[in-house]
Amino acid sequence: MFENNIFWNPGLPKEVTAYYSSTEGISGRLEFDTNCIRNGLSGIYNMSPLNEIVWHDNNLAIDPQFVGSGSHPYRLSAASPLIDIGLQPAFLEPSYDAGGNERVWDGDGDGFAVIDLGAYEYQPIASPYNLGAELWNQQILLGWQMPDGARSLTGFRIYRNNQAYADILDPGCRLFRDYSPVNDTLSYFVVALYGVVESEPTNSVTVIVSGVANSDETAIPAVPQVSISPNPFSDIAVISYELAKQSEVELKLYNLKGQLVRTLHQGSQSKGFQTLAWEGCDDSGRHVASGIYILQLSLDGKPHRTTKLVKW
Repeated sequence: MFENNIFWNPGLPKEVTAYYSSTEGISGRLEFDTNCIRNGLSGIYNMSPLNEIVWHDNNLAIDPQFVGSGSHPYRLSAASPLIDIGLQPAFLEPSYDAGGNERVWDGDGDGFAVIDLGAYEYQPIASPYNLGAELWNQQILLGWQMPDGARSLTGFRIYRNNQAYADILDPGCRLFRDYSPVNDTLSYFVVALYGVVESEPTNSVTVIVSGVANSDETAIPAVPQVSISPNPFSDIAVISYELAKQSEVELKLYNLKGQLVRTLHQGSQSKGFQTLAWEGCDDSGRHVASGIYILQLSLDGKPHRTTKLVKW
């Protein structure tokens, strides 16, 4: 049974291919109910007369009006006709869409939350704006604004010199402090995170760091690299990193909604290699669901590194 799907790829001659079921003549059955398929029933190529194609009247053949880009090109626009029209079971357990956001939402504002067609539940993606930067000695303080009431806002991602630099898993945060140990020209912009979906970026700001003496450049330790093995994992993940000096360390795990799952360490650690293990449980000792988690390393109160961790 195929239901609540979108099959829409104008670059293909057909959207669905029903292959030969068996060399022994055993028939197959494909049932389609409440889907959006380009060209409708004619968008399905049936390779064998032994295959039974069951086509319900609830299927559609209208442009879904995708609005996404990058890694998430199939999000629905506000004008999509596929919002709140899905086939919804009598009981639907809480779940998340392909972007890590709440699956069932009242996208058309009629007071009733109904599942959308496709992999992404429609939601307006509000973007941060008015990014500014202040430089004091070698410290850079970024600040931005954000519209109120952004649904499913997880946090923010800082880009530095067009590369993802740091994730802030606090939807209420509007500040980020960076440090440059060397003379450099740095550009920044910020995007909002909705699960793993990024908003449009803020304006870009450029900061010129100068006047750093050579002795100062060698005195500041580099940001530690975090190693996770294996990743993905099923039973235990071993997390290791090296500290250039004794530091107050926070190592925390978050889910894609920005909710704290586990505090692996909080306290002082000495210089050198550090190793911790995560057995896939939350702070209450309960095993967490399979999925993507965010590991955040903070040193002396400052977020330094975020890493994705996949649990099977």
